[in-house]
Amino acid sequence: MSDRLEEIQIRRLLVAIDGSDSSTLALRAADAFELDAELIEFAPPPAAALPPGPVPYDTSLSGPATERALGRRLPGVDELLIGLRAELDRERSSV
Repeated sequence: MSDRLEEIQIRRLLVAIDGSDSSTLALRAADAFELDAELIEFAPPPAAALPPGPVPYDTSLSGPATERALGRRLPGVDELLIGLRAELDRERSSV
């Protein structure tokens, strides 16, 4: 699996259902992947990286509403990170 594909999968995963902000998610992902969280820098994105037009302030999902609609409990972010880590480890070991 390419590093770019892994990055895309991790970015998709980090859409929090439990309402964590991006800083908290970055720290939790560093922990799950045994990465040095001290290397994470928090800052606003560069203006050139923003899309033209307004940017939504809150893009969170409602976990409880989704759970009710599906009739089942959703995994938390930590569970998803553990699952992703296991999947990536399996992929790497099969190469």
